[in-house]
Amino acid sequence: MNNFPKVTVPVGGFYATDSPTLITTSLGSCVSVTMFDPVAKIGGLNHIVLPGNFIENECEQMLEEEDSRYGIFSMEKLLYKMESLGADRKNLQIKIFGASLINSDKKEQDLRSETNYSINVQKQNIEFVKAFLSMARLKIHDELIFQKEALRITLNTLNGEVEVKRIKNEFRKSIQSPKNFAKLRYK
Repeated sequence: MNNFPKVTVPVGGFYATDSPTLITTSLGSCVSVTMFDPVAKIGGLNHIVLPGNFIENECEQMLEEEDSRYGIFSMEKLLYKMESLGADRKNLQIKIFGASLINSDKKEQDLRSETNYSINVQKQNIEFVKAFLSMARLKIHDELIFQKEALRITLNTLNGEVEVKRIKNEFRKSIQSPKNFAKLRYK
């Protein structure tokens, strides 16, 4: 990748810019949406933790906080920022990443119909993002979801390319094989 400024989007964050920048985030079970307007050369991405819950007490707190870790606010804020920088919705190239199933031994075809709680969160995030984009009449250009590994994605805002690095799940291996636990290194 180029020698552009680099911005790391934290869990629950988002970032958009009209300057050549490399925007990166790391995803486990969370979801990220990248947006790029190739005409205006504006790009951005978010990091969604939860879709948001409009049920009883949780709804009031979520609405008061307007926290971008919730999909509803993250998507709205990212889209608003993109448009305020000059992006045109009809030009947006949108890609979805994440919802990694790093703690599952199931095959990919089984994962999309899985009903256990931990996988249900990933499914809810993906379903929310797709519903939001559909209601906003925004087309999904590509997706890499429900994979076995965590991901590190980097959006190049000059050309819209997204570099994807799969992160091996060494922590899980060490738990399955406790003697290797001491050898784990966090980078």
